[in-house]
Amino acid sequence: MSNVKVKAALKSGDRDRVLKALRSKITRAGAINLDSFELDELPEALAELDGEFTTLRLSDNVLEQWPEVLGRLSGVHTLALNNNALKSLPEDLSGMRALQVLDLRGNKLMKFPSGLLSLPALSAVV
Repeated sequence: MSNVKVKAALKSGDRDRVLKALRSKITRAGAINLDSFELDELPEALAELDGEFTTLRLSDNVLEQWPEVLGRLSGVHTLALNNNALKSLPEDLSGMRALQVLDLRGNKLMKFPSGLLSLPALSAVV
């Protein structure tokens, strides 16, 4: 599915259409790349795909707030959120127990929550 069609599906709000679009973006390596999709929020349907991918790339979007659905992605190992407009992170990230690498470069963060340090698999925050 082309990136234009994926963008349209993500903005549609139609759960089935969103799931189909997201599944089309999962690579053989288990990654979903939504870099530069101009996303200001993420669809809740993303949580239904937890376990089907381990890398989620959301770089170069326009996210200002941490999408709550991310906290339900227990199987994600690598999360790239660099170059968005995030101002804060939630205190509780315990649902992301497999998270190993978190890329937050190029955001507007002033502090990191203490809960970040309690993630058992986390090895790098950049």
